[in-house]
Amino acid sequence: RLPAGAGGEVARTNGRWFKAHVFLNLAGVVLALAGALVAAAAIDDADKDHLRNRHGKVGVAVLALLALNACAGLVRPGKDAAIRPAFNLGHALLGYGVIALAAVATRSGIHKAHELGYLAEASWYDAQIAILAVAGAIWTACVLLWLFGVSRARPAAAVREKDDGVELTDDASPKKSFC
Repeated sequence: RLPAGAGGEVARTNGRWFKAHVFLNLAGVVLALAGALVAAAAIDDADKDHLRNRHGKVGVAVLALLALNACAGLVRPGKDAAIRPAFNLGHALLGYGVIALAAVATRSGIHKAHELGYLAEASWYDAQIAILAVAGAIWTACVLLWLFGVSRARPAAAVREKDDGVELTDDASPKKSFC
């Protein structure tokens, strides 16, 4: 998942961020649904009580909240809507909550698989820690970019007039856009 909270300001200045956020998160929903279907098929015969333990319950919660947040993002209020700031905060917090719950679900899944004798526990814990560390480093880089890069960038020259439908800046050069 893209760190949406770090990209809030970037989304206003660079449409590519928002498009990547939407695409990657919808891809995440599709992959999560596919994973749930594979898990359902795999546990059908092996472990009838799978959804009665912490891993199963947290996994179902992750899938439900992920789908809820994706749907909310698709029907978000308009930019000028009075509720938009509250929506943005709730959408970001729910997204981070899903990430945290997914970490709990995978950790408890590793433990459950070890209990059932399917894998050696230590190497999978190390792999999860490595993945979370890389994701955390990417998120931190995005936050730093937002704090010290995009939000501190010099404003573009003011648009002065239109000449044959092309907006011109104060120095008479065409207005540039990130998109």
